[in-house]
Amino acid sequence: MGIEGLWDAVRDVTGGETLPLARLNAEWVSQKGRPMRIAVDTPLAIFQYKSATAQVSGYGGKNHPTRTLYFATLHILRTGVQPVFIFDGPNKPRKLGRLMQPQHVPSQSPARLSGRIEEREYDLNHISSLAKEMFDYLSIPWLIAAGEAEAECAALEQANIVDAVLTRDGDSLVFGSRFVLEKLVADNGTAMIRAFRMDDLEKKDGKPRGPDDIITRKHLLQLALMSGGDYDKGIRGCGAKVALQAARSGNSCYILFNKIGRGEDPSKWRWRWVHDLKQSLEAKGHHAVARSVPDVFPDPKIANYYLRPAVTSKDLLQSWAENVEWEKAINVSKLRAFTESNFDWRFAHLCGKFVRTLADTALVKELWLSHQKGNDGSNLFEAIVQAKTDAKMGDQLRLSFRP
Repeated sequence: MGIEGLWDAVRDVTGGETLPLARLNAEWVSQKGRPMRIAVDTPLAIFQYKSATAQVSGYGGKNHPTRTLYFATLHILRTGVQPVFIFDGPNKPRKLGRLMQPQHVPSQSPARLSGRIEEREYDLNHISSLAKEMFDYLSIPWLIAAGEAEAECAALEQANIVDAVLTRDGDSLVFGSRFVLEKLVADNGTAMIRAFRMDDLEKKDGKPRGPDDIITRKHLLQLALMSGGDYDKGIRGCGAKVALQAARSGNSCYILFNKIGRGEDPSKWRWRWVHDLKQSLEAKGHHAVARSVPDVFPDPKIANYYLRPAVTSKDLLQSWAENVEWEKAINVSKLRAFTESNFDWRFAHLCGKFVRTLADTALVKELWLSHQKGNDGSNLFEAIVQAKTDAKMGDQLRLSFRP
């Protein structure tokens, strides 16, 4: 689900940059001399790039999440990026209901705040082992997070192990990510993303934005707590616009961020903060929302899920990254056996399907390895001809090669 209205709030400040993931990677290679490394929240990879999912139909057996993930993963790999897939860990917080007024809120753990537990959006335990096996054969690194996968993605970026986070919800911005790629539905088989940088939310033309259009991590924290997200439903009747307006009023978001960040006892400052928040909402005409603000708001445990999420330490992440083989060759024979066993791809025409779907990905990897050796890679092709010119993609070439 993610934080309610986060993307709308971000787009009101900057529309981001919509472009093919392959082009973004090509620009990155040109500037940095290596492919772009991105952290991917594994469950979310299953629900995006619908055209890749659609390709699955009609090729043996029932549609299965692992096969859907297989097609979506190949779709990403064809762009030349180097992904690392992150799985939710044992300390992922449970999802909660709406935060109620004090008389309705038991004083137990966060999981009991609403008196009931909502079901998770999805449960991937039944396919996680198959997904990890598949990633191993594709030579893609994967990691089990300490808690929330998207928080771990942000931690990987903060540790300079990855360059960006590929996401659907955008929650990683609240977890501290600075470069987020919003996954879009594929356009004619092309993986499209919308790129957002925190620098663009904080600054315009190199100068700090004004108080009415700036968004910082501190603003987004208050937005998450007021409008609701994965951990609770926020304040009744409070949408993202109202929440962001309140966060921008005075120093409320900075006080909230700093007090919780320092671990101060909320009973010593919350009453004044809530009083000022209600006054700010009343002054803006949001009377119903002001009356709905609980006296116990914000719950520091919920706030700390965003501000201090359970993540692997930077030292351990860097130790893990030192052993990652980003450019390891695909294990084609084991991957073929995997698809035969799990996707029921047992006959000649399905073997052909396996070759056709994997060939582009293997070619991209071979091209990069050739480039590292100082070769132009032209020996991999039988023909290179100009196909068409597209306003969005530019000049396109048709490449003929033998899988």
